[in-house]
Amino acid sequence: MDYQKLETVYEDAECQILSSTGEGDLVLVSFTGIGHALGGIDVQKSEFLSACRFGKTIFVIDKNRSWGNNLDVEFISEIILGLSNNKPIVTLGNSMGGFLCILFSKYLSAKVSLAFAPQWSISSAIVPSEKRWLKYRKKIKKIKHVDLKNSFDPCCKYVIFFGDNEVERVHSDFFEKVDSISVTKIEGVAHDVASHLKKIGMLNSLIENSLASDSIDISFV
Repeated sequence: MDYQKLETVYEDAECQILSSTGEGDLVLVSFTGIGHALGGIDVQKSEFLSACRFGKTIFVIDKNRSWGNNLDVEFISEIILGLSNNKPIVTLGNSMGGFLCILFSKYLSAKVSLAFAPQWSISSAIVPSEKRWLKYRKKIKKIKHVDLKNSFDPCCKYVIFFGDNEVERVHSDFFEKVDSISVTKIEGVAHDVASHLKKIGMLNSLIENSLASDSIDISFV
């Protein structure tokens, strides 16, 4: 299958939603992170393209890096649910995408939410020591989603991976206080936990394992 062949099903000034044509018992919803500045131009692309191998995959891009604060979450969720054909939904994302995959999990009645280095909050009132991504955070007119404490659905399995450095602990410490979610910290890794897992050849097998089982094999970390 050509993972690059995606169809745009909705787009406005704030959001783009793309869909693959894969089939399977599950629908995966991948939320894009901040992206990269290449040649002075900010670039965001659909992330976790290889997830298409597991079934139909929907990609959501928060174009203005608002951590969902500029998005109509209910409207976007309705579009995704319409595309899912009543199949179980799995959300996944990295960094800002990880925040979004948890934020949307309750709206989508997700079965699994798999997040890599998500933020707990981007509000300076909640995480005053967090100084990253200020270029984008300063542009958010109103932070509607102050943190994720009310975003967890008891019917969803949350699997969250972090690096173990001090900066990441600003967020991971909050997640570790939430009951009934799986938080794993990998030694010697910082914010690049998803790329680290990909580099050691474990990312796809980790995703597959989290979809198929109630327990997650983390023996490799």
